[in-house]
Amino acid sequence: PGDPSSAAFFVVAALLVPLASHAAEDGHLWEVTSQMDMPDMPAEMRGAMGGRTSQVCRGEDERDAVSKDKEMKDCEISDFKQTATTVSMTMKCKENRSGKMEFTYNKAHTEYKGTMRMKDGKHGDMTMKLTGKRLGPCDAKKARAEQTAKIDKIKSQVADAQAQYEEAFFQLQRRIN
Repeated sequence: PGDPSSAAFFVVAALLVPLASHAAEDGHLWEVTSQMDMPDMPAEMRGAMGGRTSQVCRGEDERDAVSKDKEMKDCEISDFKQTATTVSMTMKCKENRSGKMEFTYNKAHTEYKGTMRMKDGKHGDMTMKLTGKRLGPCDAKKARAEQTAKIDKIKSQVADAQAQYEEAFFQLQRRIN
């Protein structure tokens, strides 16, 4: 059985993907669609975690968005590169976790496509494909507070799903023995 904190790490990383904001004070609202592939995750959990569209408000630059988040406190960003239309970075974290993110924006920075590849030495690999479309302005400070609440809720749901998986696994083992 996997560790809920590992799945939470992947979810948090996905929520902190580069969302372009040309130094906007208020932030930009983005519609983000993600498709996750995590081969080692049980099918029940994969269904709950993949293929989602959500709205995210960002007012920080890409590097700060990742480095300031409390969930990423044990991670270090290296090889950060940004051009007019691309952003890429590598993350190395404790517990043998790492990731590489690469995103390409259109010239107007109103849409992007990207890929995140995460490796977890204990629990396997994950690849997430993302697309984003800028919808308009938003209140970045308020959105940050709401995002923290959502992340906490997702972590709770992951822990609940993990507990259900472990109970089903235990019941199956009892029947076999």
